[in-house]
Amino acid sequence: MTRLVIIDSSPLIGLAIVDGLQWLPAIFGTVYLPESVKREVLPDKNAPGKTAIAHAIDVGWLTIWPEPIKPLLDIDLDAGETDCINVALG
Repeated sequence: MTRLVIIDSSPLIGLAIVDGLQWLPAIFGTVYLPESVKREVLPDKNAPGKTAIAHAIDVGWLTIWPEPIKPLLDIDLDAGETDCINVALG
């Protein structure tokens, strides 16, 4: 069974704040984030940990989800949370 790890902006920012982003590839290898999550934290936002998040994307272990996200669940959450759930359900 292949394990897929996808992250939303809150845990991503939280780990960046405590200098914990390096834990993700050590535990999971590649971690994915939807484009909507990337827009929540980069490039025009001044989110805490922005530099560390951008670096993780640049080096490649934090990867933008490469496929269109099917809207399998329509709930009252922000776009990033909804996309993470829809990727997991898909």
